Amino acid sequence: AEFAEVWKAFANYAAFCLDQRRGLTLSSFGKLGWQLEKKLHGASYRPFFQLSEQFARAYLSQDAMRKAGASASTANELCPFEDFNFSKAAIRFSQQLTKDQVFTGLRSLVQRIGEVVGEGKDIEFALGELGKLVARGGEPRFVFAQELYTKEGLDPPPGAPAGSSLRTAAAFSR
Repeated sequence: AEFAEVWKAFANYAAFCLDQRRGLTLSSFGKLGWQLEKKLHGASYRPFFQLSEQFARAYLSQDAMRKAGASASTANELCPFEDFNFSKAAIRFSQQLTKDQVFTGLRSLVQRIGEVVGEGKDIEFALGELGKLVARGGEPRFVFAQELYTKEGLDPPPGAPAGSSLRTAAAFSR
């Protein structure tokens, strides 16, 4: 499978879930969703990302694991999460991929991302128009697009990219 098509299916699946006020969990990588912040007058939803324990143990240094754990801990309630379904990803969120192509493609991509992060290299690439995965010095984080915050009436944090500026790197081709 072409890696770019697999990554696009993952991005489309995640965007669909976020639009439905749900999150998406890929156990080998992480979870992407919403945090519910209760306020005096109602509640707001803030985008949420957390690397999976499986990914962190396999690829992060002890220091990076501590930082990732501290930044992901939350006192706020999380939205419901859907486990990544490889068949659903292939059928609904790709043009021609099979379940096996999505499975093997994502496994390879997550492994390569982990290796690059584990080597301490800097990476930055888009997940559709949701935002981008950024790693500096072996410390990965997800930076959500400005539009996800503004749709919720929240101020985007400094450095949040505009969705229209996000492009997936061609580095995924074999």
